[in-house]
Amino acid sequence: MIQKRVREDQEEKKRNEILQMKTAVQGQTSLRHRTTKNLTTAPMTIPATTTTPKTAIQKTTLKDYSEG
Repeated sequence: MIQKRVREDQEEKKRNEILQMKTAVQGQTSLRHRTTKNLTTAPMTIPATTTTPKTAIQKTTLKDYSEG
C-alpha cells in the first residue's frame, strides 16, 4: 500500500511538472507574439510620408475657411 501511494505521488508530481512546463511555454509564445506585433506596427504608425499630406490637407482647409 505504501509503495502504491509513493508511485501515485511521483506520478502526480510528474503531471504537475508537465503542466507547469506547458503553461510556461504558452506564456513565452504569447510574449513573443506581443513583441513581434509591436515591432511590426510601430514603424507603420510613424512614417514621415503619411504625416506630411495630413498637414498639407489641414492647411488647405484652413485657407479655404479663411477665404470664404
